[in-house]
Amino acid sequence: GGVSLETEKTESSTTSRLLVTQARLTDSGNYTCIPSNANPASVMVHVLNGEHPAAMQHGGSCGVTPTILLLATFTLVISNLLR
Repeated sequence: GGVSLETEKTESSTTSRLLVTQARLTDSGNYTCIPSNANPASVMVHVLNGEHPAAMQHGGSCGVTPTILLLATFTLVISNLLR
């Protein structure tokens, strides 16, 4: 699998997205964002072998191949406290 981080900054906020592709059971765990100007935020990610719960499906997304067990993305929106 692979991990990538996207960060988008605007005048009022910063948005970071962590993308875990071709996730494996070993990718399960606690992921934390620790910004310099706000409180930390964490998310617990569980990779389920062979499971495709409806909550993880994206409406009408037929392009997702069955070999991808989980596409874990979490987004943290951090308001820019320093003006």
